[in-house]
Amino acid sequence: MTRFVLNLTVLWVLVTCSGKAEAGEYEDADILPKVTALTFGEDAVSIQFKAGRYHRKQPPSFELKRSSGELLPAPNLANKSLLNPESLETASSEYQSRSGALRTDDGKSYEPYRCTLADDYRTKMETPMTIDGIPFPTHFEKCISVSQVQIVGDLVWMGTYHESSHGDWGGVGLIVARKDSGDIAARINTGKYPITRVAYDSTTTHIWAVTWDRIFVVNQQMNVVEKYFLYYDFDRKTGYPALMFARKVTRSHPLAVFALHLPETLYETFFHTVQKLPDGIARNFSLYEFYMCCTGLNNEGALQHSKELEVLVPFLLPAFERSLERLVPDHRHLSKNASRTWSRIWRQVACNYRQNPEAKRLCETEDWAELTGSHKSR
Repeated sequence: MTRFVLNLTVLWVLVTCSGKAEAGEYEDADILPKVTALTFGEDAVSIQFKAGRYHRKQPPSFELKRSSGELLPAPNLANKSLLNPESLETASSEYQSRSGALRTDDGKSYEPYRCTLADDYRTKMETPMTIDGIPFPTHFEKCISVSQVQIVGDLVWMGTYHESSHGDWGGVGLIVARKDSGDIAARINTGKYPITRVAYDSTTTHIWAVTWDRIFVVNQQMNVVEKYFLYYDFDRKTGYPALMFARKVTRSHPLAVFALHLPETLYETFFHTVQKLPDGIARNFSLYEFYMCCTGLNNEGALQHSKELEVLVPFLLPAFERSLERLVPDHRHLSKNASRTWSRIWRQVACNYRQNPEAKRLCETEDWAELTGSHKSR
């Protein structure tokens, strides 16, 4: 999450897919999957992901064809048949999940610079940076941390992020420094999110920098030569929600994100339902209210929302049931209080449309068994 509240009583606890509770404010990048590997071959580059925090719909790998510049889903890329197996280079693990000695892609060991602020936000706690055991003299003007390092010739490429007790957030982009002096040669703006990985493509000698919502490709002259922005939308051919790339900032279609929580058997029906809505109405569905549970659960009147979006109501219960089955396989034994926690994300939407009888029932029924009829099988 990108912005964290200091007063945790302001927000309800949000339950994530892993079952851990975290509080924070929703932003678009939170629903995107995270890059797990970049694999460079002579003919193509593969980009692999892990599913986002709010759902477990695993996106396909993607492949960038060097000859044509096409970037397409490659569901069967696991066998790497489209890549030259003799020239594979796989990027290092994401900084947040690494263990053991840290090394650049060419094997140099390093200790990244880290700087955190104490609770008074004035006292710095710093860890100096070393490369092959030798102190690296770069001076950082702000209290930031280095996520990952690559060394190409006499240049040191460093991804950055801000580190705090409330979680990581955007740093100062991609920093390029001279290896011999530590002098900063360039600062490349990569947006407001942390750089999670920095990788070297020896075929083109380009550096790839990955954040939560985009990928930058930078040449040795320290110029950005390509950008890829991640977003979700509907696949127009299949009606399925799909991860996509754009070469300019593109917001995810909120109802495509909603669809990721449905059983796949409902994807096509849901897509055709959404197609009946004016695009301005469909794209006004609030993912913030969808995930930031639970402002609408009292009985003091529903929030005012477009009546057209009531077409979503029949899809709330299937999404709720799928969440229970995915998160707690033996969900019949959930207590009433536990079920209230799991169901809040769906009841949040229902409570915004209480004028609809089915939405009213979903909003006001707290026991999941009463909603699904599972109490009959107990």
